Amino acid sequence: MAIVAQENIAKELASGRSVPFIGLRDGPYPPQGLPRRTFKTNLAIKQGLEQLDLVNYGSAHTDGDTIIYVALANIAVVGDVFSNPYYPVIDLSSGGSIDGLIYTVDQILAHINTETKIIPGHGLPANRADLEAYRNMMVSVRDRVRSLIAAGKSREQVVAADPTRDFDVKWGGGYVPSATFVEMVFASLTAADQQN
Repeated sequence: MAIVAQENIAKELASGRSVPFIGLRDGPYPPQGLPRRTFKTNLAIKQGLEQLDLVNYGSAHTDGDTIIYVALANIAVVGDVFSNPYYPVIDLSSGGSIDGLIYTVDQILAHINTETKIIPGHGLPANRADLEAYRNMMVSVRDRVRSLIAAGKSREQVVAADPTRDFDVKWGGGYVPSATFVEMVFASLTAADQQN
């Protein structure tokens, strides 16, 4: 069986990485654990009567996320782009960004319908309404953090302003505490500002 991955993930697996904010160290993987087949933006794989469409929309959770659409079964496997119902990890060290995460979720929503079964990277299987709620939460938190940054607030002040307060009951029960998610959003937005 061949391991298939987006080309950026293949590089990350070979070199190893650390994920800031959550203290994760991963890899490097041995040669037998590395992808033998890679793709940049999309790849179609036939499996019997079914076709798997693998798509990378750019930077999201990382810069190597793969969304898998299983057309006949009407399934979208979205990996760590969506944790249900948890705050996401924005892996800045691997090219992730809050804006990219929202963009990717928007692309998934444009591709699916109300009957699509969504398989997240963590948590419970979901539907379109769950993914829309997740997207709306991320947009609200991003916009609040952006406004606080524009007002000259430091990272500590932004966290203290509690921009996730009305989302914590639903999304705050996972391994990413609300303060950590806010720090990730802050770091993502300030890194984007420095690049512009």
